[in-house]
Amino acid sequence: HTAIVDEADSVLIDEAVTPLIISSTREGDAMTDAYRRAWAFVQGLVLGADYSKDLRYREVELLPPGKEKIKSYTGELPPLWRGPARLTDLIKQALTAREFFLNGKQYVVQDGKVVIVDEFTGRMMAMRRWRDGLHQMIEAKEGVEVSPRDQTLARLSFQRFFRSFRRLAGMTGTAK
Repeated sequence: HTAIVDEADSVLIDEAVTPLIISSTREGDAMTDAYRRAWAFVQGLVLGADYSKDLRYREVELLPPGKEKIKSYTGELPPLWRGPARLTDLIKQALTAREFFLNGKQYVVQDGKVVIVDEFTGRMMAMRRWRDGLHQMIEAKEGVEVSPRDQTLARLSFQRFFRSFRRLAGMTGTAK
């Protein structure tokens, strides 16, 4: 009937629209090798010559020379990732991990695992993972064991979750 929220300002304001995701691990995911190979491949790509980056939107764009290099690389990946669209997505994911996610800023490596760091509070968020293979790409980047991807089973925002309680209370030291 009642929810008591610690650090209410952070949970109810800063992270209010962050979805809570219930997921399970995909068994038999053969992507580990693809992430490692894609990470190794992007080490040969040069910023400005093969790709460009947009800091504002945290996006990378492949330039024509980079696209040509990718075409010659397709045979080295598992069959699922040899198609041009999937391969481009995989390489862009690796470039995004390289250009925009820095150890000590967005994440840390702790006990052989990548742990996300909240950029606003500096707190480590041990149970959270980036989606769409980004977390696995960063694991490949750091040379730790690449974990299987997750499959989303359900999503719920904090706002909808807390509406299910009859009484809601919160505490915070920040409000003082």
